[in-house]
Amino acid sequence: MTIETIIYGPLKNNCYLISCDITQKAVVIDPGGRSKEILRMIKEKGLTVKYIINTHKHRDHTGVNGVVKEATGALIAAGARDAADIKNPAVDRLLKEGDVITFGNLSLAVLETPGHTPGCICLYTPGSVFTGDTMFHEDVGRTDLPGGDEAALRASIAKLLKLPEDTIIYPGHEELSSIKHERVANPMKD
Repeated sequence: MTIETIIYGPLKNNCYLISCDITQKAVVIDPGGRSKEILRMIKEKGLTVKYIINTHKHRDHTGVNGVVKEATGALIAAGARDAADIKNPAVDRLLKEGDVITFGNLSLAVLETPGHTPGCICLYTPGSVFTGDTMFHEDVGRTDLPGGDEAALRASIAKLLKLPEDTIIYPGHEELSSIKHERVANPMKD
C-alpha cells in the first residue's frame, strides 16, 4: 500500500491517494482542492481510481469531487447520513458501518463516527485509520456547526481509541498521529 498526501488550503487539509502496489488500483479520500496535483499524481503513477471517498459533507473535503470523477470515472462514496448534502455530482455509493471498500488487494472498513457531522465516517485498514474531521493530532472535530453533536463525537472518539495502539491516524487536517498517542493526549480521551 502506498499513501500519498496532498495538502491544500489555509486549514492545511489533507487529501489522500491510496494505491495497491500490485494492481495499481486506488482510492482518493477527501479531494477538496488541488485537483491538478491529484490528477497529475494519478497519471504519473498509472493508477486506476475506483472510488472517491468523502469522510463527510463539508466542501473543504468534497470541493473537487466532480473534477476528479470526470477525469477518472471513479464512483463517489460517502456516509449515508451526509450523502444528500454532497452534490455536483451526487454520491454514487452510500456507506454505513461495516461496509468494506475494496481496490486491488487492499480494503478499507467503514466506521460510522458521527459528531462533527451526522454522516462522518472513518476508514480503517490494519495499521492505518483515515479519520477526516473526527479526530486530529491532540484534537477533535468541531461540533458547533450545523449537525454537530458533542455527545455523538465523544462516543466516536471512544470507538476509535479502541483500535490497536500502533494504528497511524491520517486526519483531515494537519499532522499525523497514532492511537497510542491519542489515548494519552486527546482532549476527549476520557
